[in-house]
Amino acid sequence: MQSSSSTIFGTDGIRKRVGVAPLSPDTLPQLGYATGLWAQQKYGSAVNIIIAQDTRESCDEIKMGLARGLLAHTIMLSDAGVLPTPATYLLAKNDSTIHCAIVISASHNPYYDNGIKIIDAKTGKISAEDEALISAYYYDTNAIMRVDAIGTMRQLEHAQQTYADMLIARFPKNLLAGKKIIIDCAHGATYQIAPLIFKALGADLTVINAQPSGQNINDTCGATDPQQLQAAVLAHNADMGFAFDGDGDRVTVVSSVGEIKDGDDILAMLMTDPTYASEQVIVGTIMSNCALSNFAAQNDKHLACTNVGDKHVVRYMKKHNCILGGEPSGHIIMTDYLDSSDGIYTALRLVQALQVTYNWAMHSFTHYPQVIINMPVTEKKDLTKPEIQQIFAMHEQLLKGGRIIVRYSGTENILRIMVEDSTHDNSLSLAHSLADAFSKQLS
Repeated sequence: MQSSSSTIFGTDGIRKRVGVAPLSPDTLPQLGYATGLWAQQKYGSAVNIIIAQDTRESCDEIKMGLARGLLAHTIMLSDAGVLPTPATYLLAKNDSTIHCAIVISASHNPYYDNGIKIIDAKTGKISAEDEALISAYYYDTNAIMRVDAIGTMRQLEHAQQTYADMLIARFPKNLLAGKKIIIDCAHGATYQIAPLIFKALGADLTVINAQPSGQNINDTCGATDPQQLQAAVLAHNADMGFAFDGDGDRVTVVSSVGEIKDGDDILAMLMTDPTYASEQVIVGTIMSNCALSNFAAQNDKHLACTNVGDKHVVRYMKKHNCILGGEPSGHIIMTDYLDSSDGIYTALRLVQALQVTYNWAMHSFTHYPQVIINMPVTEKKDLTKPEIQQIFAMHEQLLKGGRIIVRYSGTENILRIMVEDSTHDNSLSLAHSLADAFSKQLS
């Protein structure tokens, strides 16, 4: 067995290029088998699992590969088809017969990547200990797949409608009445369910990027690329717009005048809602804009920051009994609803907050100028080496009261360089200078 430090999981489940282990035809059955071993150890001999996916062309192949291994155990596998990650979690959480859920998705990544998220029906994304155990079983040569039982697989009928009904029931039936709204579904898992929900709540709705081909998910659209939504809001003279990512757990917002609002803005707008008036701590990450901390203080709250990744935000929130948290990327967690981010719910909850606070202009706070450069790398080399640290030190001396964060993506071979400083010009100059210096060291 490989060392306990070996893991196939990143910051948000397993995510790889399709065809690369553990997402290769040869390794997927072993991954399914390892997951089944873990599930039976955690839940007992007979396990019920929901499995769902986004719209990538590789999802069916991955599902069948996993199923080969999973069904070598006494497991009931319920196939929900295309369904957002948070919808899958909500269905599992509200069905006492379900133990956990598996979602096949690479979230905001391009179509040629895919991934696997495993969610405990009661507690949300599985723990680091669970990830370590699945990884250990996957690597263990003594746990090579063998068929010592026969599981079953069935279609889970009406999964989308069940989720829609549960979400609609949480809001007034006329919540969106009289509002002209644009939604961008990123050709992803929300492409059917989001329009259904928004129309049911009365929106005058225009939908863009809801024709998945298997290869166009997140392609210059959605939460990570909201320019199409911005243009559509202005062209249609809409009241607002919402862009979701490939698996539906992120949202980016566009105001009526075309201002793009990220997760920090959403947190700021939500924390002024009376529902959160008594909350003393709001949870962000180290990537949260420094000005959000000031905004929280002005509202008699403290912004606590975790490592990047919504799972870290959720773990902190659970440990400290916090209700509201999130990331600039658009993961927003409201634990009075779900221990997970849900882009559709966040959009609706934001509209409700704007009604109460009369903040239809979506005023939040003035961001400190921030520049982020995503630099592709072929190998994630050690950033603690002296020559790398010297680059940090040289550039930190040029800051004018700001900060630098450099880290590798947990889901892609990308070095993320973030510079936040008093002026945009200085942030931009330092970010590009860092990128040039790192490209020479890391090439």
